[in-house]
Amino acid sequence: MNKELVILQVTPVFETFVKKWCIDEISENGYSTIILDASPAIRPDLNKYLKQERLNSDKYEGIELVVVNDYKELDDFFKENSEKFFITMFYNDNHTKYIYYLLKSFKIQYGNLSGISSELGIDDVEGEISLKKRLSPGHLVGALYNRFFRKFNNYPPQFLAVSSKQKEEFQKKVNMCSDDVRIVRLHSYDYENFLRAEPYKNDGKPYCVFLDPYIPFHPDLVIDADRKIDSKKYYFEMKEYFKCISNAYNCEVIVASHPRADESIQKRNWGDYKVVYSKTAELVKGAVLVLSHFSNSTALAVMSYKPVVVIVNDELQRVDYFYRRCKKYVDLLSFKMVLKPEDVRELNVDINRAAYKQFIDERITYEEHDNPCFWRKIIDQIEGGN
Repeated sequence: MNKELVILQVTPVFETFVKKWCIDEISENGYSTIILDASPAIRPDLNKYLKQERLNSDKYEGIELVVVNDYKELDDFFKENSEKFFITMFYNDNHTKYIYYLLKSFKIQYGNLSGISSELGIDDVEGEISLKKRLSPGHLVGALYNRFFRKFNNYPPQFLAVSSKQKEEFQKKVNMCSDDVRIVRLHSYDYENFLRAEPYKNDGKPYCVFLDPYIPFHPDLVIDADRKIDSKKYYFEMKEYFKCISNAYNCEVIVASHPRADESIQKRNWGDYKVVYSKTAELVKGAVLVLSHFSNSTALAVMSYKPVVVIVNDELQRVDYFYRRCKKYVDLLSFKMVLKPEDVRELNVDINRAAYKQFIDERITYEEHDNPCFWRKIIDQIEGGN
């Protein structure tokens, strides 16, 4: 196997990354993969909160993880691998500008996959950035780069991969591409995992699944003083909800752990509740009910046409950002929202199939189907364009 892809990441690469992005499919199509974790160099602010072990690529044939700790190591990596084809899963902004500077300097061919997530979208919650944060030096510098200086560091990809019609124009804009850029129309990586997953069995016992976004300890949230919550109160309140839901639906609640979660922290805070790792799609497929806040994994419940209850406990209600994110999901997909544990007893849990179908069509895939074909189509573009 002498053909190689380089996948660039600016957030820490964990074990779950391989499954989330279906990286095993790359080797099945004749390529080996180098995953570059540039987060220690690019985002040291996130790495200092890192508790979880990074991916052990020795466990996987055809996959190598390379971690760079500073700009010198980053420069050397790009220089040594400039003849390979690169994949970015982010676009050019203030955090990633040096990556794009190197791509441009070494004239590296690359494709951009930032348009195949199942996220609601970065501009879906208006006013979520406080005035204090908008006026902070870091935010102002980022805004200046994104609005003005980014165009001088522009280096468009060979192709854009998008998972829906809605994302095409947005991705052209944020990646500063011309109208004639090649577009690869795929489905989201969540849909790929949905197609590949078998329902979680749980020994034949019915269960509800909570999609844990790891709010009290998530690195992206811990560094933001405006979004900090009391972890003890949060977990106490959530377990009160779980008790009421278990009684109302006569089934246990299983926690689908966030990929960045530290297992020791999860065990300590969730107590006797079962926490399952790296099986979110399987858990959603087998559940009778899905519990969430605003996790992107909620998209899996939509693909499975499962009823969803959005829990907004007192700690989340206290932070306007969290409440608004939860409310956005409720409004968009007609989910049920509960603000008190006792509210679950009076819920008429059903689904809005039309809203689910519209979400799938607009944000997940161009058409519903049962054929995983994610990386094969990417590789066809790489080979067809070279």
